[in-house]
Amino acid sequence: MRNKFLKFGDRLKYLLDNHVPKIKNAQALSRALYKEGIVKYPNGCKDKEERHRYTARTIDIHLKAKSAESIKGEWIKRYCDYFKCSADYLFGFISLPTHEETDIEKEIGLSRNAIKQLHHLTTYSHGKVNLIIIDYFLRSAKFYLALTESINDYREKYECYEIGEEIRSKESQQVDNLTGGDIIKMFELYESGEFVSTISGDEIKKRKNDRDAAQYRVIKLFDNILEDLVKYFHNISNKGV
Repeated sequence: MRNKFLKFGDRLKYLLDNHVPKIKNAQALSRALYKEGIVKYPNGCKDKEERHRYTARTIDIHLKAKSAESIKGEWIKRYCDYFKCSADYLFGFISLPTHEETDIEKEIGLSRNAIKQLHHLTTYSHGKVNLIIIDYFLRSAKFYLALTESINDYREKYECYEIGEEIRSKESQQVDNLTGGDIIKMFELYESGEFVSTISGDEIKKRKNDRDAAQYRVIKLFDNILEDLVKYFHNISNKGV
């Protein structure tokens, strides 16, 4: 998500929506901040619920704020501490919550969710193995070429078929409008030559078959890749490595 030009409130809402677990509203965030000790009850506080309501009202104001200039520094720090984000994100200097994510996005175009998924792989043993495999594939010129060619071929065939379907659907609607859906009038319209279809049913069928064949080739490529991986790890396991 590229949100470089969003208002402060929009950025804060983005943090709420993408937090795990998701923070639904200002009231929920208020309770989370107190629970984590990021916001503390004042000395001698007798009504904690009132404090929650007061804090939630402040957060609601922030969710509507246009820029960080109107937000006190202590609140900027609180949001950074809780969401583990950079103050530069809240001030609008970077497009994603951290400099690391922004730099990766800028360099290779991955979304924040993709970056988080890859980072998650480093947190457990099987994940690290999966990341090594992904790294190997991306470094393999043969794999990269086969994958990109398959994807490009499928996309081309898919778009060709979809465009044909859109044209055929529009033309069918035009015929219905001219004939009121009357089959005899439709036949007469085509026979008179007043309306000529720009794409035939046979052409649509051919495009569909081309699309399905391209899809099959992509699926087959991934099947072969998975089969090779299973064989590799099976052999490694049998050798006791």
